Amino acid sequence: MLSRLLDGFDGKLTSREWAIITKTSQASALRDINELIDLGALRRSDSSGRSTSYELIATSGNSVPERDITQR
Repeated sequence: MLSRLLDGFDGKLTSREWAIITKTSQASALRDINELIDLGALRRSDSSGRSTSYELIATSGNSVPERDITQR
């Protein structure tokens, strides 16, 4: 699912970009990103504050376990 959303994406991801991709609020996007970090799919960059960005670290050989995140 994540790879389909980011298909063709190259570079760093921000919470604003994720909100646009997923058509959610920035607060929801940040919650999603934090969950993806916990799952090991994303890594936070060294920068912080407004310049915080994230990198995709899951690959086909290092997949993230699937689970239903609609039930929070």
